[in-house]
Amino acid sequence: MDSTTLYTRFRLDCFDTDQPYLWTDVEVFQYMDAAQKMFCVRAGGIADASSDLTKLPISANDPWVSYDPRILAIRRASLASTGVLVDLVSHERLDTIAAGDDYGVVSGPKLDSRTGAVRYAVTNLEENKLRLIAVPAATDTLELAIYRMPLKDITGKGQKFEIADRHHEYLLLWMKALAYRKQDAETRNDKLAQASEAGFLAYCDEARQQRERKEHAPRQIVYGGL
Repeated sequence: MDSTTLYTRFRLDCFDTDQPYLWTDVEVFQYMDAAQKMFCVRAGGIADASSDLTKLPISANDPWVSYDPRILAIRRASLASTGVLVDLVSHERLDTIAAGDDYGVVSGPKLDSRTGAVRYAVTNLEENKLRLIAVPAATDTLELAIYRMPLKDITGKGQKFEIADRHHEYLLLWMKALAYRKQDAETRNDKLAQASEAGFLAYCDEARQQRERKEHAPRQIVYGGL
């Protein structure tokens, strides 16, 4: 299903096929765009490990790396130069981490100015930024696996959605929730708006739970020679 098909479905479902329309084309596509974005927020976002959003340049002697606000969550991080994983840690957990150096000395990562190999990326200190530990001694790129919002807005016909096909049908529910809240005597219907919203949010929660179950499914163990 693309934006043209969903547009037609909305008009049919809402009995709005004759002009002048109750909802303008601009409004319908605004509702459609909002529905895809709300699905991403509620269900966890679009898995991505290859777009430009997943490549963060690291500058020498700069401990801060900014990332695009469309990134909802960072799942994995590694250095492009070596492939070495960079541990993602919230600042709340920073003081609980102990690390040993080459000489067996155990200490925790510190938010100081010491330079060296990047081992940690601290989240939640500033919005849309990571604080690297240690401060990078050389330029590099942080490669991410993320969950994100859509890269492009839905503004008209003929556009593809970025979420999986199986979710497209349910975008209608959020579109209706918004449409039936339009401040107009011919369109306002609080009962239908609430029912549509509830159905959409319930589907988003189920989609999120299904994905979490899939991602955390126990791996099969294969025993050789038996």
